[in-house]
Amino acid sequence: MRTVTLLLCCSVFTYVTAGAAETNDVPITEWQSRLAATESTVLPSFRAGVLTNAEAARHALPQRATVAGRIEVTATGARADFGAHQVQFRPNVADVEPVQLTTPDGTLLRPRILGLCYVDQDSGESVLIAEPKYSVGQITDANRILFANAFDDVSADVLYTYTSRSLEQDVIIRKQLAQPRELGLTGTNIFLAVMTEFINPPTLQRKSKPITVADPLAAARSVQLDDEEIGLGSMRIVRGKAFSLGNDSQPIPVTKRWEVLEGRQFLVESTPLNWIAPQLAALPRLAGEPLKREPQSLKQLLAAASRNAEREARSSTPGAGVLPGQMVAVSTVKHDDEPGVVL
Repeated sequence: MRTVTLLLCCSVFTYVTAGAAETNDVPITEWQSRLAATESTVLPSFRAGVLTNAEAARHALPQRATVAGRIEVTATGARADFGAHQVQFRPNVADVEPVQLTTPDGTLLRPRILGLCYVDQDSGESVLIAEPKYSVGQITDANRILFANAFDDVSADVLYTYTSRSLEQDVIIRKQLAQPRELGLTGTNIFLAVMTEFINPPTLQRKSKPITVADPLAAARSVQLDDEEIGLGSMRIVRGKAFSLGNDSQPIPVTKRWEVLEGRQFLVESTPLNWIAPQLAALPRLAGEPLKREPQSLKQLLAAASRNAEREARSSTPGAGVLPGQMVAVSTVKHDDEPGVVL
C-alpha cells in the first residue's frame, strides 16, 4: 500500500556568516551544494511531494552524512549545542517558552508555536484550526525532537531538527483538516498558515520581496505572492521553495510575513490551500465534527492565540491517562512512521 506523505515547508533559522550573500538571492539547491562542500550537514530545503515511508526516510527531512553531536536530555528538558548556535528545549511544547535559541552572536530568540489557521487573502478574515496542548518531546534521532499529538482539535505533531547551522520547526499533520467552509470561511483564496510568536525579540531586519511563480494547478498562469526577508541577529529565516519529490518542475512557494501587534511579534508562514488540498485529502479522516469557530481578522486571531498560549502554559497538565514526563531519547519512534503533511 502506498503511504502518503507531503513535505511542504518548515521554519528554518539559519546562521549567516559575515559577508555572505543573502541566501534568498541564491537558488536553494545551489546554496545546499555550497554548504555541503564545506559542512558535514546539508541544509534542508522546503520540500513537497507524495512518497512512501522508505522514500521519506531518504528525502523528507534530509538525512545528514554526519551528525557531529547529539541533543542531550537535561534536568529542564533538552539541549543542543554542537553547532554555531545553542538551543534549549522545554519538555512540554505548550510551555510559555518551549524553545530558547541563542545565535552565534549571542542574540536570544524565543519562538513558540501558536497553532494553525486558515487565512482568506481576499477578505482578510481568518479562522483558527488548532492550538498547542500538553505534549512531552521525544528525542527520536541525534538531532530531532518530536512532540506527538501536540494540538487540540486536529491530529498533528511538532518536530524540531537541529543542524550545525540551523534550527527547523515543522508541523506534521496526520489526519485531514476541517474544510474552511465548515469553520466559517467562504472565500476561494484560502491559505493554510502556521503561527509562531517571538517573545521580546531583538530588532530584526525586514525587506519585502514578492515572488512570482507558476500556478501548479495551471502552469501557464503566473501568480505573485507577497513574501519577506527576515533576519534576526546573525541568523536568518530562510525562504524556501516547496516542490513535489519526483516532480520538482512545479515548485510550491511558502511565504512568510511578520506581524506586530500591541508589542507582540509574530511570524506567519503560509501556502495556498488549494495547491495542497489533494495531499491533505489523501490523509486518514479525523473522527468527530469540527469545532465551530468565529472568523476574525488575522491580527485579532494572533492576539487571541497569544493570550490562549500563555493561559495554556500556566495551566497545562497531562490529559486523562497521561503521566507527567521528562523528555527522553527513544529509538523506536520516528517522525515518518505514519502518513503526514509537513508544514
